[in-house]
Amino acid sequence: MKASDLYTKSLKIYRKNGIISHILHFLLVALASGFVLLGLFYVDLFLLIVPVIVIPLIFTAQIATILLRDQEVITAMGLFNCIKSFYSNKFNSTYRIFRSLLFSLAIGIGFSIVYGLVVNLSLYSVNYMNYQGVANDFIEHINTSVEELQLLVNKYESFFSMLLIITSTPTLFVFCFSFLFISSKHAVSLFDRLDKPELDGRINKMVQENIIRNNRKEYEKLFTSLNWPLYVLFILGFGAGAVLGYITLGTYTAVFILGLSIAIFVSFGLYGPFLLANNETLYLYFKLKYDLETDMIRKKYKTTIEQLMQKLEDEDEKKDSDES
Repeated sequence: MKASDLYTKSLKIYRKNGIISHILHFLLVALASGFVLLGLFYVDLFLLIVPVIVIPLIFTAQIATILLRDQEVITAMGLFNCIKSFYSNKFNSTYRIFRSLLFSLAIGIGFSIVYGLVVNLSLYSVNYMNYQGVANDFIEHINTSVEELQLLVNKYESFFSMLLIITSTPTLFVFCFSFLFISSKHAVSLFDRLDKPELDGRINKMVQENIIRNNRKEYEKLFTSLNWPLYVLFILGFGAGAVLGYITLGTYTAVFILGLSIAIFVSFGLYGPFLLANNETLYLYFKLKYDLETDMIRKKYKTTIEQLMQKLEDEDEKKDSDES
């Protein structure tokens, strides 16, 4: 099936979800983006805010949209229950957050090493902002006290501020974009989890991994063909936010945090309803394979669901004891 055929089916699901999907995504993702702005006080807060607050709120917008197909209203308590369900065993591995973070971190570190060397050597060679003079000044004072070195840093504060913007912002963007790209591909699993409420979330996780592994070329091609606007909007949103941060506050923290906040809002707050419909369409396209993978896992263990749960728990305990 061509991506254009899936897009037609996705539009039908999008219309079925209705305008409420846009309202939910707009409000909840705007709230999530607001929490990201707390990083203006301490930039590394985004590492906690994104997995603990942002992703659960995006998940809540998706689940609430699906629930409202069968009910007229959803209460504040209903939204709170949606957030709570994200942390349940059934749904806490939907986006493979920690695995995605590890892969993204590896990509970010690799990029930072190569990019940092290239940029610093280039800036030094063209003597950007008197780079050579600053470097020579530090070499001459390398054996001075910590206090004198701090005075030297303060002397070149504007230079280091600009250098941090040039070197660190692109690195953090690559890290965040890699996380978005890796984690978003697993989000289709949400519909498998809803479709099979009797299964433990760990089984749904195994099924999703097998689906991607065994159908990688087709799966990633269709997913990217349907959802490429998500990545384009994230890039454009980050760029706009970075420019705004540079114009208003002019610091590395403002450039990155405003870039990330606006990128999240533009990509999920505006495109979120289309992403949800696309993912459901992709799940329906691969549904037979999802069911087959589930049956294969059952046959592999040759047991019932209850016994399978026990086997998985035993394997987890064994893994923990081996690591200790």
